[in-house]
Amino acid sequence: MRLWLAQGKDQPPTRSEKMSLIQHRAPLSQEEEFKYAKLAMEWYGWGSPIGLGILLVALAAAAVLVRIAVYGF
Repeated sequence: MRLWLAQGKDQPPTRSEKMSLIQHRAPLSQEEEFKYAKLAMEWYGWGSPIGLGILLVALAAAAVLVRIAVYGF
């Protein structure tokens, strides 16, 4: 309420004015759609969030095992 009053408007924004604040994108062409779908399907292995999570857990486990080997329990 304060925002539209500060902008010097007597009425709150209408629904169409609110909708105009949202950015609308043009639909993708078939080539662009295929390109992004292909890139999304190629994201696997150690570069994926699951792969990075497994790598992080493996590194932590290796660090714990090295600590136990060096210092014992």
